[in-house]
Amino acid sequence: DTALAAALMLSGCMPGEIRPTIGQQMETGDQRFGDLVFRQLAPNVWQHTSYLDMPGFGAVASNGLIVRDGGRVLVVDTAWTDDQTAQILNWIKQEINLPVALAVVTHAHQDKMGGMDALHAAGIA
Repeated sequence: DTALAAALMLSGCMPGEIRPTIGQQMETGDQRFGDLVFRQLAPNVWQHTSYLDMPGFGAVASNGLIVRDGGRVLVVDTAWTDDQTAQILNWIKQEINLPVALAVVTHAHQDKMGGMDALHAAGIA
């Protein structure tokens, strides 16, 4: 009986059972674009959120920023992957329609620089 109770209790705590879906992580005003979510934080400032499916944990979010500064755009951090980072650049072209002048990577982990090849392919350093 104790083993059964422990198994039932632990099964409710497994990461796969409690992980939120991307849709559940979205808030009012969020814009879904491809695999990403964009949220305006202030005039000329947006948050981009990308997700990577981690076995046993589900969709793990990573956030970065997009800042419009006059006639140019700054991107802070890439998405998890090159494809997702290309989606960020496509969103910027569609929604802001200004050139990305600069990208800043805050640290050397996949969630912040996994899309560097996409930036380089677009001529962004």
